[in-house]
Amino acid sequence: MGAHVNIKVDTEDLLALIGDDPEVRLTIQSSIVQQFAERHLKAVARDEGFKDLEKVLKEAVKAEVGEQVGTISYPNKVNLNDRMQASIRGEVASQIRSLVDSVTAEASKSIVNSVSPLIDSKVNARLDYDIKAAVDAEVKRRLTDAANA
Repeated sequence: MGAHVNIKVDTEDLLALIGDDPEVRLTIQSSIVQQFAERHLKAVARDEGFKDLEKVLKEAVKAEVGEQVGTISYPNKVNLNDRMQASIRGEVASQIRSLVDSVTAEASKSIVNSVSPLIDSKVNARLDYDIKAAVDAEVKRRLTDAANA
């Protein structure tokens, strides 16, 4: 038989061995957790009480999903309850409203950007015409006044 050797390392000794290398620390910590799980948790997982607990939890989760969502049966059949259908309809409507608002805002911005220069051009042309007409009328009036004087 092999000799049994105990090596006890306190935190300071372990930190001195590891140094500041986080990969070493992570590897050591992972291996410690893995060994603990293999020694202590496998026995718990094999225990009939644990298996019963697992079964009860699965059934509770399935029942809660059924209550919240509807029924799920295999293969690939889901019957949504009224509450879930209403929730989905509300979310879809909200997403559609958001999309329509976004598209409408973008379209409005695009229309304003393309129409604004046309409007500015028409307004400026009309102002130029009105100013020219007013200047021509004033010149004609002054010429008429000068001719009559």
